[in-house]
Amino acid sequence: MRCPACGHDAEPDVPGLRLVAEAARAASGDGRLACLGDRVLLTSDGLVAALGLERGEVLWALDRGPGLGVAGRRVFVSLRAAADAVEVVTAAGLLVRVDPLDGRLLPPPRGWEADALVLGPAVLAREAAGEVVLPLPTGPLRLDGAARPVGPGAVTGGRVLVAPVASGVVAVDLVAGDVLGRVEWPLGGAAAGRRRLLAGPDGVLLAWGPDGLVALGPGSPAALDAAASAVDSAVEDDLDRLAAALDALDWRRRLAAWQALADRAEAAPALRRLLEGGASSEAREAASELLERLARRARWALIAPGASPEQVAALADEPTAAAVLALRPLLGQGPGVADALVGLLPATTDVALRAALIDLALRADERLTGQLVAIIHNARATPDLAFAAADYLVELATDGLERPARRALLNPDELTRTMVQAAALRRGDPALLERLRPDPAYWRALEGSPMHQAILGQVGEPDRQTLMDELTRALAPVPGAGD
Repeated sequence: MRCPACGHDAEPDVPGLRLVAEAARAASGDGRLACLGDRVLLTSDGLVAALGLERGEVLWALDRGPGLGVAGRRVFVSLRAAADAVEVVTAAGLLVRVDPLDGRLLPPPRGWEADALVLGPAVLAREAAGEVVLPLPTGPLRLDGAARPVGPGAVTGGRVLVAPVASGVVAVDLVAGDVLGRVEWPLGGAAAGRRRLLAGPDGVLLAWGPDGLVALGPGSPAALDAAASAVDSAVEDDLDRLAAALDALDWRRRLAAWQALADRAEAAPALRRLLEGGASSEAREAASELLERLARRARWALIAPGASPEQVAALADEPTAAAVLALRPLLGQGPGVADALVGLLPATTDVALRAALIDLALRADERLTGQLVAIIHNARATPDLAFAAADYLVELATDGLERPARRALLNPDELTRTMVQAAALRRGDPALLERLRPDPAYWRALEGSPMHQAILGQVGEPDRQTLMDELTRALAPVPGAGD
């Protein structure tokens, strides 16, 4: 036969398993089964037992054994099996904790002197001054008035408690510590305390009582939708609660939290605390993405202190070469700015964007222009590449950054001096030549020299693409590339 709890096949000729299972099904509606590894655990009419699937034998049994009375008996007969303990609420209204291996009684967990609204996962509550208090990780949540539970409920989605109230059911987010809303009972308000709830697949919830059966779909009740549709201003001021809303059940609440956090640099500590806590994998992924986004925004704000918030946001989302080059007049200065730009190179595949990042890095920290001089010196066998590096130095000079080119003109390496001289003369800009070296006789003597004529006749257009590849390797080397 097949185990009714987990679907495992059992030997068909084992009468013990069949008899016990039949007895459980024939009990007065209180039977519960669970499968744990190679054994079936059950409770029926106050009995707790374990059956071995392999041989169909009763491994151990507790017949109406001692247990802890559940205050108010607000938990229906339940069974939760785990590797370390089996927790059972029997038909006698007792909570019994046993070792699944040998049936040895285990001490009750702390806090079970309170009412239990759900057993697995355990949701405890205390009544005080006419209200029900849930001790949640975010702090005590007080439910009173129309939101006060009147009986045990069920947990759906692993985090939302749905419990009956006088006029219907209430939904509570156990992670965020919020009341999501209430749904009015469509069959009238009688017998609220006698309703039972069962969480089904895909978030469907069944609720039934003496007055009828109601099925609730995920997110369908208008009251829940309205309550979860946005993040209110009070939550926006509490960054931890705002971060916790990334784990909300309603997608609109998650979206509203994302939008509220996306541009708030001060939210980073709250997002890190969410990552370190017990949030769902989806919430942790959202928090990680937001932290990366905030880090990108902080990087671009450092690179261009004069950029508008709109520019920073656009660059953080999807930088383009044109948008990066537009930052030239807004660019910060110093090694930190250059490092921030160079740090973007390894993940940048767009050729034009990579060239724009390098351009800004050279302008932010002119010490990096020493890489251009090094390329000229080391590219003796490739004149086009050497000339491209020299031409780039002269281009920077045309934009007001003359010192790197002027230093190159004083370089003891003759090839470096000659390449920069040739690049400057090729531009044909007297004002540029005067800024680089205010000596007209110096430039007139070079214009007709055989060496410069030979260089200008040998090189073609500057090989800017190869130059950028060389600069990328020099500024942001790939680990292990040279091994």
